[in-house]
Formats: sequence, C-alpha cells, structure tokens
Amino acid sequence: MLFRFDPFDTIDRKFQAPQSMLAMDAVRNGDTVYVYFDAPGLDAEDLNLTIEKNSVTVEASRRWVATDAKTLTSERPQGTFRRQIQFGDQVDIDKLDATLDRGVLTLAVPVAEGSKPRTIDIATGSSTERELETSSS
Repeated sequence: MLFRFDPFDTIDRKFQAPQSMLAMDAVRNGDTVYVYFDAPGLDAEDLNLTIEKNSVTVEASRRWVATDAKTLTSERPQGTFRRQIQFGDQVDIDKLDATLDRGVLTLAVPVAEGSKPRTIDIATGSSTERELETSSS
C-alpha cells in the first residue's frame, strides 16, 4: 500500500540536524489511506505537493525574518524540508485530497476500486449442468 524504503534516507538523516518538520504518520481507515505530516507554523503557500506516477513529494519552506537582534538560542528548524513517499497500485493517486489544519498537512488517498474487498457469488449445481444450460440457450 505505502512504501517508505529509501536506502539513502538513513545516511541522509545521520548528517542532518534533527528535524521536527514533516514527520509523518500513515493509516488506512476503510477505503481511504490518510497520511499526516507535521507542518507547524506553515501556511498552504509554504507547502508544495508534487505527484509523479505513484510518488508524492511534499516540500515545505520556513524562514524567519532577519533582524538585528542577537540570537540567544535557535531550536526551531527553518529552511526547506522535503519528504517523498511511494504508494503501490492499490490507491487512486489521481484522487488525492490535501488539507492543512492546525499545523497538520493531511493527504487523503482513496483505495483503488480493484483493490477494495468484494464478495463473489457462488453458483450452485454442477459445472456440467451450467454448461448445458448456457449452450442450449
């Protein structure tokens, strides 16, 4: 359904400062996959979503206004942050819906019709009886 493996991601994270931006959770609830990204202090204009095949890239930019004030401590991350996730063929990526509410970017991706559970009717009688009925019609 959702693939997160990136062999270089672990290496990249070791050489970057810890980031609290764009941390992600993903869940499936019924016929929809929800992906939640932390995006504190961001407006919709600060976010960019790109879809290519079954890949979704989320990019966020956050910068502080430069002042002449002397910085005493700086723990809130700023800069450009990027996350890319891969979906399998089980979702309909073309119907992705994105909302930003209270610092959380939510992607809602419906499960593709062919991947939804369905029931199959079971016919009764022997297969030779059904073949005879259809050939005599």
